[in-house]
Amino acid sequence: MGFARFFTLMEAPLQQPTTLNDALEELPEEPADEEGLRDRILEAHRILMHMNEHNREQFQPLVEMLESQDATTHN
Repeated sequence: MGFARFFTLMEAPLQQPTTLNDALEELPEEPADEEGLRDRILEAHRILMHMNEHNREQFQPLVEMLESQDATTHN
């Protein structure tokens, strides 16, 4: 999806798993309704589309469908 252009991808963590696990904390659940979830998915796919041409081609139909659903919901 083009993440290598923006991030350094590694096979193993930089820290030992126990050190890494000690630094992690549980995030609280965030309730999401259907509209909120659709908005997040739409935003994520818009971002992915801007990463490269392949993503744009792959995700354009989904983004257009979600945008049309969003337009119908708000009318």
